[in-house]
Amino acid sequence: MGQKTHPIGFRLGTTRDWTSHWFGVNPKDYRTQVLEDHKIRDHIQSDLGQSSGISHIQIQRNSEDLAINIHTSRPGIVIGRGGSNVDKLRNSIEKITSKKANISITEIRQPDLNARLVAQNIAEQIERRVAIKRAMRQVGNRCMQNGAKGIKILISGRLGGADIARSDKMIEGRVPLHTLRAEIDYAIAEARTTYGIIGVKVWIYNGEVGAIDKGLSDRAVQRLEESISQNKEILELTNDQDSSKDTPTDNKSNQSAPIREILDNGPETESVKNIDSDKADIETKSQPKKTTAKKTTAKKTTAKKTTAKKTTAKKTTAKKT
Repeated sequence: MGQKTHPIGFRLGTTRDWTSHWFGVNPKDYRTQVLEDHKIRDHIQSDLGQSSGISHIQIQRNSEDLAINIHTSRPGIVIGRGGSNVDKLRNSIEKITSKKANISITEIRQPDLNARLVAQNIAEQIERRVAIKRAMRQVGNRCMQNGAKGIKILISGRLGGADIARSDKMIEGRVPLHTLRAEIDYAIAEARTTYGIIGVKVWIYNGEVGAIDKGLSDRAVQRLEESISQNKEILELTNDQDSSKDTPTDNKSNQSAPIREILDNGPETESVKNIDSDKADIETKSQPKKTTAKKTTAKKTTAKKTTAKKTTAKKTTAKKT
């Protein structure tokens, strides 16, 4: 079995940051928020389509608001005429989450150094029936010209309509996957052809980081403190409600306490009797062990006597000689 690790997950907290910025206080809140994030990302990508050039979506949560940051290489398509597409997205996301949503868009200046956009470009060329090796070579040369230190592309599936699936690889430069200091971007894309789905994987090495980013941990602590301060009021309200509900139950438990004591006294006395009988059995079993110890000591004394007799016999033989 393969032992490959995800390059982005391997570097989270050291040289890469999370795409979701929030903290779940309760396990139920965590589950619902993760599902909401997944729904939001699927909705945005399906609504805008692959032609919008979206690489990743950052989500930041507060107690009442959502802040969504869309990173794209084609901001004009995402915004639309007069911001019409953004308004539609905001309304649809507010329906999904029932919270206020603030959407911001950031432009990717160098799309050839983004693994997601490069993988989508190769997948589109394969769907247009461009030669696979030609598409890989063109994309790799373009990435290296724009300042990448290395690139690795792996395409697998029924390449060229073959009956048996195979994989084709192309590497330029160096891609150190084991070094945590290395800035490696990784992405997967799928090309849907008449013969089936062809998978495209891309690794891009953009150079090393001088030192591990300590700001990531500081930012995580700030987010945690902000979320806790926002959720304190909610927790206090729930605790007050729970305490008001628990007051009648406490009175009932105090009334039923003497009955429980009476019921519990019976089995306790039986258990005490059983413990005393067990102790007596243990004492009786321990007595014969002491007698055996005495017998062994007696044997040792007899052995000493026999040795003494042997020594006297030796002395008598010595005198005769």
